[in-house]
Amino acid sequence: MDQLTLLIYIQIALYATTTFIAFLYASIILCIRRFRETNNIFIANICLSITFTCSYFASYFPTMMTMYETPYLCVFYTYLFNLASIAVPYSFLAFSFHRYCMIIYHKNSLFKKKRWTIMCIAGLWTFQLIISLPFIGEYDEYCSMKIWMGYYTFITAVVIPLVIKSALDIRIFVFVRHSSRRVQPQAPSAITHGHTTNSHQPRISSRDISLLKHMIFTFLAFLIGWTPVFLLNIIDAIIPGHIFQIIYCTYLSVFCTFSIVIYLFIYNRDLRQFLCNLFRRCCHLHWEKFFLFVLRCLHTE
Repeated sequence: MDQLTLLIYIQIALYATTTFIAFLYASIILCIRRFRETNNIFIANICLSITFTCSYFASYFPTMMTMYETPYLCVFYTYLFNLASIAVPYSFLAFSFHRYCMIIYHKNSLFKKKRWTIMCIAGLWTFQLIISLPFIGEYDEYCSMKIWMGYYTFITAVVIPLVIKSALDIRIFVFVRHSSRRVQPQAPSAITHGHTTNSHQPRISSRDISLLKHMIFTFLAFLIGWTPVFLLNIIDAIIPGHIFQIIYCTYLSVFCTFSIVIYLFIYNRDLRQFLCNLFRRCCHLHWEKFFLFVLRCLHTE
């Protein structure tokens, strides 16, 4: 086995592991009723996006070896390349857009309903499907990407999400800061007159602010891990022959993605406690069966 093949196999194993853990996280949230609250659903969407992205790139190198033999499959796989590249950042963008609407337009009851959650996630996925359409029909006899595709993926996967998410998060934090300044000076007069002046102010808990900060941190971790891959993708489209450099960069991307999933597990205290209790219960039952087996063996002797 040569070095390139070994690196590809290790890469596939890392992507597969990340895919399994992300899918497990999303499955627990979606299958257990008490975890299906709005914020968790958006986090489950992030994990499903990670599942889709890692599944695609796990099969990227093995599939591309024979892709040029089937032109229609080449078109479809090229289309999926851009879709897999932008899925994770736009899932973070969906969460930021949801929090923006919840905080800035807090009086609108639509943003507090489950149908808004579905509309927001479905709308972002539809947008991703549409902006990936330029990749359909663009391929050569070797199913290699054209130069403009590298620039297009970099802009749609890094530049656009970064600009929009930064604008939304900055607007949220500015609004929260101004709201807290308006409420504090009015608090004594509100108590004096027997009513709360801040009844019309948005109720933003420290947990909401903490959640926003955690999402910003994980989004930056994604950018750190994947931006080098997208940049090398542009360079390789202009000057081919950077296969080893691309594989090494994909190791950084998969480690960052794996870290994001583990971080989400650690941050979600309720889900972490649920898994710990489930693990203890399984271990307890396992040891009980073991001791019963030993007792039966001793009894028969």
